[in-house]
Amino acid sequence: MKIKDGFRLILIMFISISFVITMSCKKKEAERETIGEIKTEEKPVIEETDEAYVSAGPLNLRSQPSLDGKIITVLGKDMPVKVLEKSDTQDTIDNITAPWYRVRTETGDEGWVFGGYIEFGKPAGGGTSTATNISFDLGDVPNGMPAYDYYKLGKSFYDEKNFKKSLPYLLKSLETYEKEGEKGKQYGWALFFAGACYQELGDHNKAIDMYKKALQIMPDYFWLHNNIGLSYIRVRNREKAIEHLERAVELAPGVKDKSALDIAQQNLDAAKSMH
Repeated sequence: MKIKDGFRLILIMFISISFVITMSCKKKEAERETIGEIKTEEKPVIEETDEAYVSAGPLNLRSQPSLDGKIITVLGKDMPVKVLEKSDTQDTIDNITAPWYRVRTETGDEGWVFGGYIEFGKPAGGGTSTATNISFDLGDVPNGMPAYDYYKLGKSFYDEKNFKKSLPYLLKSLETYEKEGEKGKQYGWALFFAGACYQELGDHNKAIDMYKKALQIMPDYFWLHNNIGLSYIRVRNREKAIEHLERAVELAPGVKDKSALDIAQQNLDAAKSMH
């Protein structure tokens, strides 16, 4: 009898241990199943920093992330901005699909820009919107050439968007024209493209100086009024910006480029919306 009771006890203990092991295995199996079914929120790898710059300007800074937003001001090419926020929605402009970004400029303006026209990081040249001391080594510019040859070389570099290389030749062209006492229309063109180089490089005060001189020779040239208006926007001279951009709107119908009127009107609206 005692043997049977001992055997029964051993059997009960074996069954109990088997049950515990089985339940433990099932629990671990269940845990593995649960872990396998967990779905984490997919978040894209963000390689962006809060530093960015305008890669294609002029770029409108708007009051909201859409083309319906009021234009606060206009940002020039290579202008640095600090990115504060990214929109949840995207737009397609000029066949570019991108979100909008809320940014702050160096002058404290805040608003939204279309993400297709900004790049994160700093421009290759370390551009700045407040450059006032752009200097160039004129040693590579040979002496003794005719003024027009300097102009042609400067213009060829300008067409390649190599503004830092273009400007010394254009300045040498102006210097040579002045020495020769030639201040006709070709001198005016050299002034215009020198101003455009300064504008592209961010020195808007020098751009304005060049444009003002060019306007004395070509007072009814649409792009002169449009460009000087943009530079006046950048230096926060609302009155002068409106004056020249209104004139650009008047001259636009005579321009071959049919987009001229839209460009001038958009820039004029931006100038009028300045605080």
